[in-house]
Amino acid sequence: MNDKEKLRLMIEYDKIDPIVDKFAKALKLKLRSPKNLKKGSWLNSDYDYLFNRTIEELKELRELISKKSNPFDVIHEAIDVMAFAMFIADKYQYEIVKEGAKHIKRSFDYER
Repeated sequence: MNDKEKLRLMIEYDKIDPIVDKFAKALKLKLRSPKNLKKGSWLNSDYDYLFNRTIEELKELRELISKKSNPFDVIHEAIDVMAFAMFIADKYQYEIVKEGAKHIKRSFDYER
């Protein structure tokens, strides 16, 4: 069985949902921490900053994995990578919708 077939089976048998839910919950907790709340919205950050931070977080994740670090630390670093990727996509989608590109199919509704 190839990787594509394995992924299809995982989706089919609802194996992915608990994993995604676990990471989404951890990301929400991290973003709601007092430390992160005072940073303000990523919508005010420029793309260069967001991309550079994503690269920094990826390097940190790679280093932890290469050192065979504690899985807890790896998961938390992966959440940082996930956060910055989300910031970039959310900012882009927000700007496109704000510009009135109604012809673009949106994956999320924006009421900001």
